[in-house]
Amino acid sequence: MKNLVFCNLFYSGSSAIVPILEDYLRTTHVNVLNYGPESTRRLVDDPPPGPYFHWTHNNSDFFIPFFEREEVSIVFLQRDPRDVAISYLEDHIFRGIVDRAKLRETLHGLAYGNFANTIREACKWVALAQERPIKVIKFDELKQDTVGVTLDVLEFYGFTRDPELEQKIRSLYDTKYSFEAMSNRPRGSDGEMVRNRYIVRKGVSGEWRRLFSPEALESWDKELGAEIALLGYEPCLPRTVDGV
Repeated sequence: MKNLVFCNLFYSGSSAIVPILEDYLRTTHVNVLNYGPESTRRLVDDPPPGPYFHWTHNNSDFFIPFFEREEVSIVFLQRDPRDVAISYLEDHIFRGIVDRAKLRETLHGLAYGNFANTIREACKWVALAQERPIKVIKFDELKQDTVGVTLDVLEFYGFTRDPELEQKIRSLYDTKYSFEAMSNRPRGSDGEMVRNRYIVRKGVSGEWRRLFSPEALESWDKELGAEIALLGYEPCLPRTVDGV
């Protein structure tokens, strides 16, 4: 088997699936690496024995040599960039970096600079998936059927999807890794953010519709409208029949 890498850019919902994959893969012959996204460079500097599983936030360019050596398969998790922006700011509010009173103002500015570049990087991953062994999954799909998507990922990697595997993944989800099990409250409810190796906040989509100001929607549509469309999400502003 090749090495399996799970990639998502920041605040895209990896807490919904990565811990399930790691727990299950530890019961197999796959080497689940004990370091996270902050240490991906070690794959080059100190190559681990394979087949291994690693969770990363690295850009796609880093993995081109791995593809050329045909030694890696990648799962890329994407999320609506506007919901990513909400989670990003909520975390920064939680950590005292951003004042909640400035949330809408800050959302407007995220259409530019480094945050916008992460959205363009997500587009690069999706484009690369047309020619490399990359499975793209969406947070909305994961949220709606976590067990099913997790089984799809394991099948993509080479495991046989049978009743035994289905039962193991279902058990992990129900007892340890559902949103409710990780946060001790219903999905979508307000409550304190869980922030450890993962971030668990609300587990929902679409908050951007309520929190983005008209000015932010205009700036995002102008600067990132093409990228949002490429990723398969509805536009910030309504479109006419001819797309304008």
